[in-house]
Amino acid sequence: MHPSAPPSRTRSPRSTGGSRRLVTATTLLALAVTAGPFASPALAAPPAVPTASGAATAPHAATFKIAADAQVLSAGRTGFLSLAKSGSGHDLLWTRYADGQTTVVVKDAPSYASLPAFHGSSSDMVALRDDAGTKVTLLDMVTGSTNVIDLAPYDYFYLGTVGSHVLVSKQTGDTVEPHVLDVVDQKVTDRVITGLPARAREVDVEAGSGDFAALRYSTSSTSSEFFDYVAADLSSAKAVTGNSMLGGYITKAAVSPTHLALVGGLFTSDTSSSVRTMELGGDQKRWNMNLDHKQGDGLVGLVGGWSLYGASRTLNEGNDLTDSALHATPIGGGTERTVMDHASSLAPAPDGSLLVMGGTAAEGEGLYRVVTGADGAPVAQLLSGTGHPTKLIVEESQVPAVAALDKAPWRPKWRLTHNNTDVTVTLRHTASGAQREGPRSRPPRHG
Repeated sequence: MHPSAPPSRTRSPRSTGGSRRLVTATTLLALAVTAGPFASPALAAPPAVPTASGAATAPHAATFKIAADAQVLSAGRTGFLSLAKSGSGHDLLWTRYADGQTTVVVKDAPSYASLPAFHGSSSDMVALRDDAGTKVTLLDMVTGSTNVIDLAPYDYFYLGTVGSHVLVSKQTGDTVEPHVLDVVDQKVTDRVITGLPARAREVDVEAGSGDFAALRYSTSSTSSEFFDYVAADLSSAKAVTGNSMLGGYITKAAVSPTHLALVGGLFTSDTSSSVRTMELGGDQKRWNMNLDHKQGDGLVGLVGGWSLYGASRTLNEGNDLTDSALHATPIGGGTERTVMDHASSLAPAPDGSLLVMGGTAAEGEGLYRVVTGADGAPVAQLLSGTGHPTKLIVEESQVPAVAALDKAPWRPKWRLTHNNTDVTVTLRHTASGAQREGPRSRPPRHG
């Protein structure tokens, strides 16, 4: 469901003229580096050694800390849920905004922990399903109260949780019937989500925000790459009439009280993708924009009247052919903006903003909140930095001043902030102009 990043592009060494050996005390050295959108086309060596931190501390930065490899899964009003490496596994963590207190909700969380809305979405409620799949526990991270919903008597299959709404499905012959469960006065209410075709199959929850969920389903009786996506109002347990959009198995979805958005191609083999947005209710206006292949299709979100999209990659994934930035375009058309230079995960918050794990060249890697700015366009605000720069920096260099290749090996060394950087060393004889480009290689892994 989560395609891996494309492999880095490699190129064989090449000579651009001149002698095979350059013997001079006045040889010019250039270090060319490429690492996606973070690269500088050429860094002169030896460069000045920058500070190790790279990330600025914003005046509005919070007191909490977040791991550089964390994935943000859900955002509430008082805190957020994340998944971070711990030993050989991953831990499910709840972090409060106010004081930075972090609680380990699940130690060694299962591999499906990052599925859309599996542990909740857009609230301070965290949902946990037992190993048998028959009980769902709702943890209110504000009050500390707990509610347990037993699915076994109803033969329900757990799909996900949005706010305090638990979504499940029931197999009825060849079709699937989606339900929404709520706990009211310590009792469980059970409502069928109406408005889906009677022949709906393979129903899944793909996203959630507030009282709305994006559902994916198929109407085919045979295996198909095509799926329909629909927004459901969970407060009324009804799909918004006539608002389905066609997508593929790997399509990503986002939903808000006003719009449904999809990003991705229709087929798993597609080399291009698009962002498609539809207004909920009213005349249900639709808008489509084709995306450059470099922009990827791993992330999608909605902020105000803008759709946001980008590739879901860690800082050291991808190469100079891929774009790891988070972009935004006005719904209905307009000029695209780059909101963040890198993004790896995002989650909608109850106030309509997004929490995004990623970075900007100005403030480095960390957890950001994307909100509507003064001009109505999305802007990123750093909440907590990880101390790692987003832009590519040469942290340290050891470059002998003279390259006397006929007398001894010449071994320059650099340490860069990104380990997916392709490096090309060019030696140029300043008197004759002859030059030689050395092998393109990877620097040692940082950190």
